[in-house]
Amino acid sequence: MYGHNLNDQVFIARFKYGAKPYRKWINFLCKNFTVAEYLEAAEATSPREAIEEKGYYDETTVRCMKGRLQAKDHLIAELKKALEAK
Repeated sequence: MYGHNLNDQVFIARFKYGAKPYRKWINFLCKNFTVAEYLEAAEATSPREAIEEKGYYDETTVRCMKGRLQAKDHLIAELKKALEAK
């Protein structure tokens, strides 16, 4: 919780169960944002977009991006083969 009294307290995140990939997120958040800066950016967009604008990407996002690149490369290779066959 962040804030001085009950009227201005803000909840940022809760990490309770499961694996510990959130440590990377916490370290990035602490090194790259002040509390006020993060809250302002998260309110303007979304918490995920706010942190990604500073350069943070979680493992799931990276895997999805790699999958899309592989699919794109595969499609390009198939199109090249089709063009060469003509």
